[in-house]
Amino acid sequence: TIGTHIHPDSEEAMVIVEGELEAVLGDETTTVGVGDTVLAPAGVKHGFVNRSGAKASLLAIFPKTEFQRVAVE
Repeated sequence: TIGTHIHPDSEEAMVIVEGELEAVLGDETTTVGVGDTVLAPAGVKHGFVNRSGAKASLLAIFPKTEFQRVAVE
């Protein structure tokens, strides 16, 4: 699980490399799997939950070397 959060100063791209996850992006929730990419614009809430119980992983990509992470409800 990656709790819902925002990056006020940077977008983030997340590529699912293993398993299946429930992705939150803004007010939308969807299931994503291997090869899917989620792009969170700066300031848009996002997060992931592994509801399958199987191993899952993702690769997070930022367009800069320093960024803020702020938890949200």
